[in-house]
Amino acid sequence: MANRRNDGLIEKLANQPVEVMEKVLANASKELMPIEIDGIVYHIPKPISDLIDALSIQAGLDNPEKKREKTSN
Repeated sequence: MANRRNDGLIEKLANQPVEVMEKVLANASKELMPIEIDGIVYHIPKPISDLIDALSIQAGLDNPEKKREKTSN
């Protein structure tokens, strides 16, 4: 069964110029990670997300023990 939520998105995309379709599909094929800033969710490339995580640990804004537990498995 098709996902009804995506049906509307596909229909909107189908009505766009080829250039827009190509750009949307190219962006969708990248590995993006969600990040929330001031209640707004942005999707950023995974290497940037990893950099932010590493910097937050170095700055003491994140719990390094928690990170170590996740990566050790």
